[in-house]
Amino acid sequence: MKFKKEDVREKIVATLGKTKKLSDRSVDEMLDTVLPFAGEETELDDFVKSIGPMFTTANGNLIKEQADFVKDWETKNPAPKTPKAPKSTGQESTVDDVAATLEALLEKKLTPLQQELEGYRRERTTESVFSKAKEQFLAKNKVDVEDGRVKRIVDRVFTAAKSGIGAETQVDDVLKSMKSEFEDLVSIAGIDDPYIPAEASGGQGGDTSKSEHYRKQREELEKEGFIEKK
Repeated sequence: MKFKKEDVREKIVATLGKTKKLSDRSVDEMLDTVLPFAGEETELDDFVKSIGPMFTTANGNLIKEQADFVKDWETKNPAPKTPKAPKSTGQESTVDDVAATLEALLEKKLTPLQQELEGYRRERTTESVFSKAKEQFLAKNKVDVEDGRVKRIVDRVFTAAKSGIGAETQVDDVLKSMKSEFEDLVSIAGIDDPYIPAEASGGQGGDTSKSEHYRKQREELEKEGFIEKK
């Protein structure tokens, strides 16, 4: 993206103006949640315009919470008709106490939204890593997807690779996993050359039938119809 977190914060605070009730911490936490959605070419004004309503709504909710709180307190604690010296109960609420309470309530309400945004961010990250790894795999390994068995193996490899992507997984890690799994499966299936003839890679041979790992893999492939049972 073409801007920093500080630039966005400055714009958001300016938008809220004197009506700002959100604490700086709340603003920063919300920014940490939405900043990953900004692409490399995203402009600052466009991004602020897209996320601004979320901050305006959150700030408005806090203002309403404060107003409702004060109104409810005044209803339950009407002013006396004649001035009387207030009795100390040791539980008087200061303005800061009220603000802190309301902010805690707002943060509790924002938590589901932040969790939803975080889940969406993880989903996008997983999809991005998988797509790049898949593209590189197909570019570096000219597999013969016209062969039905090879295509089914490739699909199986992609499905397994995508399900194994975590928050810290890198594209190279997924690419290596795809390559290793693909070579294992084509070897177990007895496919001598799974690549397009013009760019055959070979090197898939070797007697692996005695390997416990390969034996289990072969059984799974037999069940799924990739290879015929012996």
